[in-house]
Amino acid sequence: MIISIILTLAAAVLGVIIAQENTTMVQATFFGYAVQGSIGIFMLLALGVGVVLGIPADDSGPDRPQFDGDAKQAQNRSIGI
Repeated sequence: MIISIILTLAAAVLGVIIAQENTTMVQATFFGYAVQGSIGIFMLLALGVGVVLGIPADDSGPDRPQFDGDAKQAQNRSIGI
């Protein structure tokens, strides 16, 4: 758990540093809307969207076993073994 928090913070800091270096203005079109901004802002938006979309894909929730052996133990407990 703590390692994932450290890696997430490191990725966020690295993303901000890279975004500060990319100040070239570009124009992009999203679903028919023209948007103008720096490359760094678009990169940070893409990073944020990736994080938001990746959260539901995380398998390590409290209600799910993390290892196959844990699943077997939970199954055995449910049937009284």
